[in-house]
Amino acid sequence: EEEEEEEGFIATTPEQIVSRHFKTLLKMWEDELADRPEAEAMSNAGRTATAAFQQAKRHLRPFFKILRTRSMPLDVLGTMAEITSFMQQREYVLAHDAYIKCAIGTAPWPMGITGTGIHERQGRQHLRESKVAHVMNDETQRKYLQSVKRLMTFAQRVLPPSGPSKAVLNG
Repeated sequence: EEEEEEEGFIATTPEQIVSRHFKTLLKMWEDELADRPEAEAMSNAGRTATAAFQQAKRHLRPFFKILRTRSMPLDVLGTMAEITSFMQQREYVLAHDAYIKCAIGTAPWPMGITGTGIHERQGRQHLRESKVAHVMNDETQRKYLQSVKRLMTFAQRVLPPSGPSKAVLNG
């Protein structure tokens, strides 16, 4: 943690690069909130924005710890590195696509009702066993992924892309 905060520290591992990127965005967001006029900060929208930031910061603590201890699953780390790279290039649509792929996975969803009795179809049982979108099944990962998405939305607003085709429409 301390070495990352030092001036002149160069992030070299994927974990360090991802951590540095999202910590920078979190600091930018915190600074933006601190620079608001008091009337804006005390409005309903202002309090909501502050609460969203505080929740994101709280939910990202395990994310940064997992990165620091280098215990993030490689598939998730690869996706986070991909998201970071796209965000640095301000390719927010590609970053969003990578986020969606990580968040919900590519597991096929069975058609119709599953578990319609004791004689379940073989194919449905197979679907349930493999290709599970594991990330959203873990509450901690779900929370930090939601916070990563909030930072992606913030970054798109404060660091706009070169053209509208590279932006994700939110709202």
